[in-house]
Amino acid sequence: MQNLFLFTSCIAVTTFLGWNVVTILTRGKSRDDSSRLELIGLSYLLGFGVITIQMFIMGILGFKFTILNILIPWMPIVLVNLLLQKKANAVENKVTAKNIYTKEEIIFFIFIIIQASYNFFRAIIKPIEAYDSVAIYGLKAKIIYLSQGITSSFFENISSYFHGAHPDYPLFISLSETWVYTFLGNFNDIIVKAIFPLFYISFIFVFYAIVKRLIKDKKLAILFTFLLATVKQFSDYATIGLSDMELGIFFAISIFYFYL
Repeated sequence: MQNLFLFTSCIAVTTFLGWNVVTILTRGKSRDDSSRLELIGLSYLLGFGVITIQMFIMGILGFKFTILNILIPWMPIVLVNLLLQKKANAVENKVTAKNIYTKEEIIFFIFIIIQASYNFFRAIIKPIEAYDSVAIYGLKAKIIYLSQGITSSFFENISSYFHGAHPDYPLFISLSETWVYTFLGNFNDIIVKAIFPLFYISFIFVFYAIVKRLIKDKKLAILFTFLLATVKQFSDYATIGLSDMELGIFFAISIFYFYL
């Protein structure tokens, strides 16, 4: 129960930091219901993105990975952003129209929720067990956690002593898992897997909002989102702890926001 509380706290803090980044970048833009979902999804994705970049820089500079060391640099950013948000909310007093969903749209939403719930179930019924998840990403996450940082010999040791661990692979997944372990204060190879279906759900939120904005048709946007959510390969990779899905997600949202 304690691990569940700490994990939930980790996700909430990470998403909150991502929310600060997103709201700073999108200040002054109004939001409907779909773009609020987009904000939640982006906050989670960018939360882990900025935290892992920060951890990598801290590791290279020799700082230890503790919760306080990681969170303290965010304090002034959060305080300034909250003050700006308070002023913006005081100025903006718009009434947004309520979205009314048809029966067909509600059914598609229910199917998406069922698929996402099934992905969660598949992710957490067993610990990290896919070969690359254990031998590459999980291994590095545990080494970094035990070292409380990225030591000067980290990449050399990975290359010399752990054949096939690929020291050249990006550390996003490993550092994300390390961040969760740091919050938990121990290893938990079951609960840490819950971050992967959350990546899946976050992208579903973003995808729906972008498609709805592009085609101006809510029903078709929900249909396309349902089709994406039920792609077997996409769902499978939301449960096994590899980096392929996350890499595809970040490539996709980069294309969405730069070119669409």
